[in-house]
Amino acid sequence: MGQRSAPAREESPVSLVCRTAEQKTLALGHLLGPWTAPPGEEEIARYAVCERCGRAVYARAESKLVGIAGRACGEPCGR
Repeated sequence: MGQRSAPAREESPVSLVCRTAEQKTLALGHLLGPWTAPPGEEEIARYAVCERCGRAVYARAESKLVGIAGRACGEPCGR
C-alpha cells in the first residue's frame, strides 16, 4: 500500500500577492514585519512595514484589481 500525501492547501489570491511583495521588498533590502489586514478587508488586502526603515508595502487582490504598492516596493531600505 502506498502512502497518500496530504492535499496541497490552496493559497488565497491575496496571499500570493503578499509573497510577490515579500520577494520584491527583500531584493531592496527590507525586512518586513507581519502582514496586517485592514479592518473589513481581511480577504482582499494586507500591508506590512519594514522593521528597519518603517517603509510600508500594500498588497491587494480584489476582482481585477491585483497588485502591490508603497515605498517599500519601490525604494531601497534606508536602515
